[in-house]
Amino acid sequence: MAFCPLAVNNIESHLLFSKKGENIYSIGSLQVDKYIFLSEKQADVVMQAIRYMDGNNTIEEIQSYLLSEHYSKLNVYQLCGILKNSGLLEQTVGIDELPTKKEFNEIRTFLVTIKTFSLDKLGGLLRHIPFADVLLLVLLGISILVSSILMIRSPNLTFFVGALFSEPRAILYYFILSTASILLHEFSHAAIGAYYGLRPSTLTVSAYAYVSPMIYIKLPGIYFLPPKKRVITWMAGVITNLTLLLIAFSTSLYTSGELNLILITLAYCNLMIIIFSLNPILYSDGYYVFSTMTKTPNLRKSSGKSIYKIFTGKAKTEDVIYAAYFLLVVVLIGIFAAPQIVNTIIMTTQNIRNGMTVWEVLKNFSNILIMLVISIMAGVITKRRQTRENAEG
Repeated sequence: MAFCPLAVNNIESHLLFSKKGENIYSIGSLQVDKYIFLSEKQADVVMQAIRYMDGNNTIEEIQSYLLSEHYSKLNVYQLCGILKNSGLLEQTVGIDELPTKKEFNEIRTFLVTIKTFSLDKLGGLLRHIPFADVLLLVLLGISILVSSILMIRSPNLTFFVGALFSEPRAILYYFILSTASILLHEFSHAAIGAYYGLRPSTLTVSAYAYVSPMIYIKLPGIYFLPPKKRVITWMAGVITNLTLLLIAFSTSLYTSGELNLILITLAYCNLMIIIFSLNPILYSDGYYVFSTMTKTPNLRKSSGKSIYKIFTGKAKTEDVIYAAYFLLVVVLIGIFAAPQIVNTIIMTTQNIRNGMTVWEVLKNFSNILIMLVISIMAGVITKRRQTRENAEG
């Protein structure tokens, strides 16, 4: 039986990047929130082909229409495979014959969905927040000013997270505060997106590798926004986490006891979220921001050669920017991690010299050991789940 491709409803084409050589367009659907990125020349003929994909025309007939009416030799069979992989083609008879290729995504691979909530009503309310983008930046500015004053006046700027490794209740604080911080992170995306005319559709509660809470809001149409608004929308969550980090850290310098542990945990949670969000290797906010800034869709596919190109003198501007950003993230992680590692080694050495047993030393890192065991178990469960899904699929 001949395959008659059927594209999803309301596929649109919008300018993604303006480039000197040739503009890049985003083709996709708000209904399924799926997109492909093509050059201007490719986008025009692909949109013509999609118009014929109504479930009544075979691939051969569409190929013939394009050649006779638009003088295009576009490979419609290959296009159907791309649309299928991107989620822009409806499931119809014969679709299994099309080539399938799934791109590896570390976040999605280890993500376990718990529950999804509709945001239809909330999306309308978020649109009424006046000057949401300016308001977010003002809050960040105030937090920088206040925290700077507090840190300058504090006699002790040490940020040691040793208590997070050993205090049993720190794990509870971590899960509660990280969940709340991630929720604020995602609603910041939603608020800015809604202010720019998007409508948040769903909120999904998940667990990353069965260990770390993960919440994300689906915001259909972000690739249809102008580049500047896309960047602000993607950075909204990080700006919120930076605000929380500054407030928590600066106030922790003037507290002690249980409140100090809570504030340190809050600061640590938000720092980890910021580092995770700005990581250019993962499909995170930072990745999409720098993909936009370098005007390079699917940046990850070509970024692996960036450092090699720099050493061979063949690097383009985006290669230099990406490599510099990657090194910056590594340096920032090192600046944070180095003092913690040094303090931990010193503390452990002193404990051993004071006659502590191995068990007593390990108790100082009980939380890390617990998380490590859970992560290993989660990895085994995830691997088995993937094997079972591959066998079934």
